[in-house]
Amino acid sequence: MNKLVLHLIFFLTCYCCELSAQIITVNEKSTINLTNKSSISFSGIELSPRPDYIITGPKRFNFSPEPVLIRNSSSINRVYEISNGLDNFIGLVTFKYTQNELNGLKESDLSLELLDSNNNWISFSPTIDYVNNTIAYDFDNLVSFKSITAGSKTNKLSIATVDSSNIKIFPNPTADYIFIYPAANYKSILYDISGKRILESQSSQINISRLPVGSYFLQLKSENNKISKFNVIKK
Repeated sequence: MNKLVLHLIFFLTCYCCELSAQIITVNEKSTINLTNKSSISFSGIELSPRPDYIITGPKRFNFSPEPVLIRNSSSINRVYEISNGLDNFIGLVTFKYTQNELNGLKESDLSLELLDSNNNWISFSPTIDYVNNTIAYDFDNLVSFKSITAGSKTNKLSIATVDSSNIKIFPNPTADYIFIYPAANYKSILYDISGKRILESQSSQINISRLPVGSYFLQLKSENNKISKFNVIKK
């Protein structure tokens, strides 16, 4: 894997970005281009996209030692915030922590927590590396987030859990309808590649026949707040 070390990246492209010990700023109209099998890391977090991924400014990556507190739940004392968020990411996220940051949470119980664009914390069950003090999750489906931390699997920050393993959409690509199986009371939201909301539905059949040819992102939210995301091709 080609690991892109940030101080090298920003030395080469210093006209577009600024870097401090804990903060990265990607200026307006500037980009960071990550190719497949490369990665970018800063201050204890590493993003390894699959396939190629472009981080477009303006964005500001910030680190905070203050935990997230929701009701009786707490994160560890390491939180990353991303202004304007990262959209439609696929790939590996690796999150490093120290023993002093666990904030009373059991290391074996750690979860990866992402804050989505609707301000919902979503919990993922990561792979834990006890030797190197990291948790990692490989996202096979599109995910968008504006903050990331580690929490507890048994006392989650989240009010929603991602689970797309038992949900299917077909046909894909399609020229007219998308069918959702199994049929249920999903709230469906379709976005274009820029993140603009195109349509909403609560039906298990979604008519996209009038939309232009191209790629779209479908988010399904079930009655118990489980969220699934899919890439949809309109032909």
